[in-house]
Amino acid sequence: MKFYYFGAMLPSLSLENPPPFSVATFIQLCRQHLPKEDCDALEEVVMSPGPPPPEPRTKPSVHGIDFFEKWQEMEVQLRNAIVKQLAGELGKDPVLFCRSHTGINMMILKGVQDAFASKNPLERELALDKLRWKLLDELAGFDPFSESAILSYGLKLKLVERWSQMNHQKGQKKVENYIATLTSQNNTLN
Repeated sequence: MKFYYFGAMLPSLSLENPPPFSVATFIQLCRQHLPKEDCDALEEVVMSPGPPPPEPRTKPSVHGIDFFEKWQEMEVQLRNAIVKQLAGELGKDPVLFCRSHTGINMMILKGVQDAFASKNPLERELALDKLRWKLLDELAGFDPFSESAILSYGLKLKLVERWSQMNHQKGQKKVENYIATLTSQNNTLN
């Protein structure tokens, strides 16, 4: 199915620029143009905290099922590659923390390896989200009016929204809260 009007009205996205509208607004727009099942699945994935869950809990239409299954397989492989990198750095066995997935995407393995070449956590996180962006481009295909392109746009919008909410003050506050929590836990143990 093609979504010419809807696809044409969507502004371009970039991780470096603020989102043109919120993910919630995008979901409302999708409800006017996409099948209900796809909107429900998209909403569940993009409104969940953090990266998409490894398994879909809803049953989208045939096109949506294919898209979300591929995306979730890629996300599971990406997370497994991250776990393996972290485990290697810590000298731990990653097997307990990895989930099964089908196939191997060499772009994911190389992208995670490249991201971990940076010791700066912010640069590493940006590199991982840029990798997710490339994977979403791959899933969207070449037709900007396809259902896959629209679903990909929603997941990219979630990434853009996440990066637009990051700033130095919020980060500093989280670090201070984390240190305070660790200090209070340490004091109660002594």
